Amino acid sequence: MNQTDSLRLVLVLNHIKTANPYAFAMVDLDCTQAARGHEVYVCSGGGGDFEELLLGYGTTHITIEQKRSAGSLLKAMVGMAAAFRPVKPNIVYARDDEHRTRCRSKAAPSGSS
Repeated sequence: MNQTDSLRLVLVLNHIKTANPYAFAMVDLDCTQAARGHEVYVCSGGGGDFEELLLGYGTTHITIEQKRSAGSLLKAMVGMAAAFRPVKPNIVYARDDEHRTRCRSKAAPSGSS
């Protein structure tokens, strides 16, 4: 795969612990995409059981506090904007509405919704 075929993917979830059933699917997706030569970033509220595995595949883990409170929501949005700006992701996958709300204005190219 050459550089022009490579995508920059950001996957957002609360945590990467085995107690999160969605984490299993996300880890499979992350590792598969990283093995195919894509740049993969995992954005979660902290480390977890899968962090070492993901790093072994060359993914980058971005830690952003994602507690469910008004102050934390604003802080997470600012943190995601700062983290996503240099990455310039082609795709941002956020599993739930709360994450999509945080990501929408921070990762979308100008003029898109």
